[in-house]
Amino acid sequence: MITNYTPEITEFSIINFSIIGRALCIATYFDKICKSFLTALVIKSPSYFIKTFKNINLKLIDTELYDQIIEISEKLTLNQCIKILSEINLEIFTTTGTLEKFNKAKESRNFFAHELCLGYPENINNSKYRKELINQTKENILIIADCLIQMETWISIYNNEEIDPSISKANLIERIASWTIDDEIF
Repeated sequence: MITNYTPEITEFSIINFSIIGRALCIATYFDKICKSFLTALVIKSPSYFIKTFKNINLKLIDTELYDQIIEISEKLTLNQCIKILSEINLEIFTTTGTLEKFNKAKESRNFFAHELCLGYPENINNSKYRKELINQTKENILIIADCLIQMETWISIYNNEEIDPSISKANLIERIASWTIDDEIF
């Protein structure tokens, strides 16, 4: 019944939905930044990707080619994007364990997109559900945040931007996780 899908608004449900929403934001951003990086690489060297993107017409003028690349890349799944990035032999993806890390982050992203709300709505006002939600969210966000920061570092390198060496990757990962699972009501 549809009434089961409209839980009572309580402190528990507000906090739990806030955690779910922030987790989905981080997961979606990870998906988008991976696709954006691949798109930038394709725009820079479209002929290199002619085998991967069979629909690219290199005879188009710049703006039409750009629009075509954007249209094709927007249809890619995160899985396809990670696979393509790993196949182009960028130094960044040849580091031991990088592909595995990104595949785990993809699985974590899929957890947020497809599994996180299983058990909703009957558990949304349950304190036991909150503990499980926080544990599962933190575990998966830590994986995504690690790859997200790695991707942002690669983008900075690609754009010839300086990277501030005083910023701790571990600290940044923990800050993202803490923000995501924050269960305080203001």
